[in-house]
Amino acid sequence: MHTLLRAVHDRRTRFLRAGMLLSATLCSPLAQSASYDFTTLTMPGAINTNVYGINDNGAIVGSYSASSGTYGFLDNAGNFSSIAVPGAGNSNVVATGINNSGEIVGSYTNNSGPVMNETFGFSDIAGTFAPISAPLSYGGGTNASGINNHGDIVGTYATYGISRGDIHGYMLSGNQYSTLTYPNNNPYLYGFQTYAYGINDKGTIVGGYSSGGWSGPQHGFINNNGAYSTLDAPGATGTLAYGINNKGVIVGSFTTGGKTSDSSTTVAVIPP
Repeated sequence: MHTLLRAVHDRRTRFLRAGMLLSATLCSPLAQSASYDFTTLTMPGAINTNVYGINDNGAIVGSYSASSGTYGFLDNAGNFSSIAVPGAGNSNVVATGINNSGEIVGSYTNNSGPVMNETFGFSDIAGTFAPISAPLSYGGGTNASGINNHGDIVGTYATYGISRGDIHGYMLSGNQYSTLTYPNNNPYLYGFQTYAYGINDKGTIVGGYSSGGWSGPQHGFINNNGAYSTLDAPGATGTLAYGINNKGVIVGSFTTGGKTSDSSTTVAVIPP
């Protein structure tokens, strides 16, 4: 799997698998009093199944592994269909977002063309696929993570730069790309890892960034009309924000160990 796709996929997979550990100790009266019904989703015939996105109509997207490779899937009212991007063959396909119109976004690694094993984002409108590749990405290092009901897409791309391969977020609105990089004064140490994961209909974007290079702690961020703010769960050593709805409720994960892989708990941030 391409390094960028693996990095983003591993972060999301690790935290979403751990998301079943929904903690009632998040000091929120809502979290303590609410009860939830958990439903297991398994793509028929899959070795494992990961769920990443859902729209207001209940359509769900994710990825599954089979003996022939990794593919995206769409679950529409219990009817599963596989998402195999043309040119990806049995390479890795991950579907991560879906809007209310049914437009799906995700990422894949190609197995054809002049350079193989490149990572691209994709949009899927009723089975018509379009690749997504940020203009400054290196080696096709682009993924797509989220989409709103206006068709605005956010994701992440990699490029070689002053810090050995920067990672930036982006927003694609129509045909216009905008780079998203958490602001700082020292790109050699801090700002070369910015991941954009979710966007709502108001254009508010959430994601994560590193505050100390590749091995530094992760922080969540909120980008509201270009103004960035950090989102750190109380007492956490690492925080990532994955999604935001139109009411401003943010979902994500935090860790309590020294690295983001130590332990994680899903958290909902309710705006005041």
